[in-house]
Amino acid sequence: MDPDELKRMMPPWKVFPEISPDDISAHTRQGRAEPYFDAVWRPFWSSLSAQERTEYFDHWAATAEWREAMTIFDLDPDLDLEADARESEAYLTEWRRQKSAQPSGSIWRRLLRRRQ
Repeated sequence: MDPDELKRMMPPWKVFPEISPDDISAHTRQGRAEPYFDAVWRPFWSSLSAQERTEYFDHWAATAEWREAMTIFDLDPDLDLEADARESEAYLTEWRRQKSAQPSGSIWRRLLRRRQ
């Protein structure tokens, strides 16, 4: 792996600062973080050797709690990444559809914008 790649790929604790090490497992299988974990993080993480993972943790100053929490991404033999990725894509498609159907801003903001 290119050493610069280890520096460019931000770790989950930087991408989702609101997620704690204790809560990581809940976010890998549901919610808005799931697509990131399926499409971005898992492929990256699984491509690293043990030495590269250690270098990555060192570079990003991972705490002991985060180092332990990240073991959740060691391949689970029962995990079907392709099925999980399809579910994530379906979730994102529906989320985007709902988001585009929602009016932007509050009613007051829209009313005020029309008067200007």
